[in-house]
Amino acid sequence: MGFFERLFKSGKAYSAFRMPNMACELTIEGSSYLVEEFDMDCDMRDNKGYIPFYAVFSDKLPAPVQVWVGRSNDHKDVTVKLFRNVDTLSEGALMAFNLYGVGCTAYRQAIRDDVSRYTLVMAATGIKVFDQEYS
Repeated sequence: MGFFERLFKSGKAYSAFRMPNMACELTIEGSSYLVEEFDMDCDMRDNKGYIPFYAVFSDKLPAPVQVWVGRSNDHKDVTVKLFRNVDTLSEGALMAFNLYGVGCTAYRQAIRDDVSRYTLVMAATGIKVFDQEYS
């Protein structure tokens, strides 16, 4: 069970059955996107030195993200921000961290509840939380 799975208790940032307590925003190359689900596994011992994580987009993937997904050798830095779902996003994030050396390892489109969902599975070479870096 991942850190965020425990954090969100249901394993999802959003749920069709109830409003979530947290909202998650990813920033890739200066563009920010709200994601429907987010989770990661910080135990790098079992993951060959990478930090695997996934994000589910309920909107169509933006063109820059689609291009990035298609380039397996293109690694980006990604900022993750967690917000309380009862506040406006302008009130600031409860927690923010940076994932660096991120590459997309898998992509899947699925239809759930008559809405297309796009899942990106990614791997990061390191994470920076507050002033601490782990790689």
